[in-house]
Amino acid sequence: MTELQPYLTGKKQGKVVGITFDDGYKNNLIHALPILKKFGHSATCYIVSQKIGGINEWDIEKGLPENPLMSEDEIKKWMNGGMEIGAHTQNHIHLSNCDIEVAKTEIQQSQSDLEKRFNCPIDHFCYPYGDYNDEIVNMVAKAGYKTATTVRKGRANNKENLLELPRVAIRNRAIFPIFFIKLFM
Repeated sequence: MTELQPYLTGKKQGKVVGITFDDGYKNNLIHALPILKKFGHSATCYIVSQKIGGINEWDIEKGLPENPLMSEDEIKKWMNGGMEIGAHTQNHIHLSNCDIEVAKTEIQQSQSDLEKRFNCPIDHFCYPYGDYNDEIVNMVAKAGYKTATTVRKGRANNKENLLELPRVAIRNRAIFPIFFIKLFM
């Protein structure tokens, strides 16, 4: 997201793609990192700060399979591979459905947890489940994040609110022509 930011603010022009991964799955490191490096691309992986090295508990309750999340060392490998990380709360909660103070803590502490653990600025945020409202956006702004991504479908441009960026979702079984159409049409 850091490399994409100048395009989103209008400081640079051109057609670019920002690649993001939610949750910090170990398979992002195993499968995506080698391909990203091979083709000279970077990506941002949004990390759930209190679940590092754990599993995707939030998906299991929906009947989805258990998947391991990257450990601290694996996140460091991701970063050493030229990628960056962003925050995805501490516990992957529905922010607009919880107490205001809980939401504020989840937003601020995930940033602080990751900055301390990985000794780097955490400037980018992703709303778990795409769940946010104006109050949550204000909390994200007050925490000092420069961008925040949603699950709202669309391509981001320099007219977007940087804290409510849409994305084009590409699922794990995407076929390249469909990916291409979603991206450029």
